[in-house]
Amino acid sequence: MADTQYTIVSLRELNTKLTVEISKLRKKYAELEAKNIKVEVENAKLKQDKEEVEARFLNLEQRDREKTDLIAKLKHDVLLIKEQSLQNRGNGYTDNASDDAEYRTSDSDIYQVKDNHSSIPPETNHNREDTPTFDITDDTSNFNVCQETKTQLEVGSRQCSTSPIRIENKSSENKVINEFLDLKEKERVSNIIREKNREKKLGSQDPLSYDKDISQSSKNKVQKFIAEVSKNSSSSISNSNADNDVIPTTLNETEKSKTRCFTSSQTSNNSFTFLYEKLCNAIILADRKIQEAILYYCNFGKTLIQRHNELVSEKQVDLESNAVSRILNKEVRAQLPANISDTLL
Repeated sequence: MADTQYTIVSLRELNTKLTVEISKLRKKYAELEAKNIKVEVENAKLKQDKEEVEARFLNLEQRDREKTDLIAKLKHDVLLIKEQSLQNRGNGYTDNASDDAEYRTSDSDIYQVKDNHSSIPPETNHNREDTPTFDITDDTSNFNVCQETKTQLEVGSRQCSTSPIRIENKSSENKVINEFLDLKEKERVSNIIREKNREKKLGSQDPLSYDKDISQSSKNKVQKFIAEVSKNSSSSISNSNADNDVIPTTLNETEKSKTRCFTSSQTSNNSFTFLYEKLCNAIILADRKIQEAILYYCNFGKTLIQRHNELVSEKQVDLESNAVSRILNKEVRAQLPANISDTLL
């Protein structure tokens, strides 16, 4: 009897231990199920991210091919512009006319290619802001920049072609973002081209001499006009005196009307001359203000470039990095008034 009771007690103790272990195992099983659910959610997110990355890489590969075609076309346009500039100089055209022709040709080509890009389903491109924007009007520098950009794009296209990627889904949010980036890139390219043309025109002429020529020509026009007005007024006075000698002066009303007309014509001529002088002076002042604004704009651009180079040397980063541009934008924005819009920067 004692042995059976002992076995019963031991079995009961063993049963209690097993129930405790079973409860612990059930808790661990519940925890593992929760972790498994989290892992499945993370796997779904990773799959979605993978699809988006595949779509972006495929879009990058397509854009790289388009950029190589664009660079080849730009090189051809640069050669044509060189030939046209040489022909224009041989025929006696001015440098300003050749610069305008280069600007119109290059700007139209860029917008035409960008409009073709807008017909393709766009995706976000994180490297688009790091690509260098080059000036088409500078003939020698454009050729070198085109060569460097072409090599970079070829390397990028090789890297993108190694990954077997297939696009499946495109999000509308990325489409809107990419359209906005295309618009901003168009504006940046056109602004850089206009700025280079202005600097080139200002470098080819002295603004002080240009100001003097404008003021001298305006003064000559004023003097010529005053001489013509005085000549006409003197001829009208002589004609009126001759008429007075011929016509009898018996009526007082006729004499009063003549004197009244003469004085009114003289005062109108004087007032018209005075107003014309004021107008010419205003034109001269406006031309001077325009020249001053252009000089200030050039000085601002030079200072901005110097500060950009200083930040590159201090931070020890790439010259075309976006971090330097953001720091420079913050510094300029802090020194400007609060009511200045960001679109003017």
